Amino acid sequence: MAAEAVREGEERWESEDAILVEELGLVGGDLRLVLQLVVLEGEDGEDEEDTEEAAEEVDEADTEEEDESREALEALQLELERMKKHASSSYSALRLRCCRRQQRPLEHRSALMRGIPGFWAKAFVNHPQMSAVIRKQDEGHLGYMTDLKVEELRFPRDCRQILLFFRKNPYFRDEVLVKEYVLSAAGYGPSHSTPIQWHQDYEQEAYSRRHHNTSLNSFNWFSDHSFAGSSTITEIIMDDLWPNPLQDNVRKKAPGEGPERTTAQMNV
Repeated sequence: MAAEAVREGEERWESEDAILVEELGLVGGDLRLVLQLVVLEGEDGEDEEDTEEAAEEVDEADTEEEDESREALEALQLELERMKKHASSSYSALRLRCCRRQQRPLEHRSALMRGIPGFWAKAFVNHPQMSAVIRKQDEGHLGYMTDLKVEELRFPRDCRQILLFFRKNPYFRDEVLVKEYVLSAAGYGPSHSTPIQWHQDYEQEAYSRRHHNTSLNSFNWFSDHSFAGSSTITEIIMDDLWPNPLQDNVRKKAPGEGPERTTAQMNV
């Protein structure tokens, strides 16, 4: 009986030991799982920190690259400005040399044209666009024109001057009339003009013509510097008549066209 009791006790202890071992195994497994979770959480935290650090590094790299691009752009812009100033200076110097070279031939040309009676009057009347704004009664003062010149003024602003030379006439006392224009992207804008000193016998008629005929014509351009639309006539003189007045001085007559008006007819 005693042996059986001992054997039963040993079996019960062995069974309890097995249960204890199993429970310890479960506890150990849970601890390992917990430890694994802790490790994984630690790794996730490290990954987040690594991601943030990588993002910061990318931002810093982008900022550095942007700064470098901006510095390069500023340097390039300064170089372009320097080149522009140099080109402008070179162009001005070249233009000045060309003007100086042209001065003597232009003076010679003026002398030759002054020797041809009514040269400029014919050039004005025969120009296809100018003839449209010249009235019959406007041709009188043109017949007394002896010369025309265009001069460029660069300072204090970009201007052009039209100088009209006249011999003694019954209309006005001036020998030279100056009409100055400012050159801009919009064209020629009026700046200054010599006041015309009309002869007493013609002053009333000049006033009447200027105030009773508001259409664009050569007389209104001639007598009123700020007349609306006068830039059209200015452009014709600047761009066509002055560079080459000879092309409009002798014009071939169109079929059926009447005889060319002479200088004598213009002065009547």
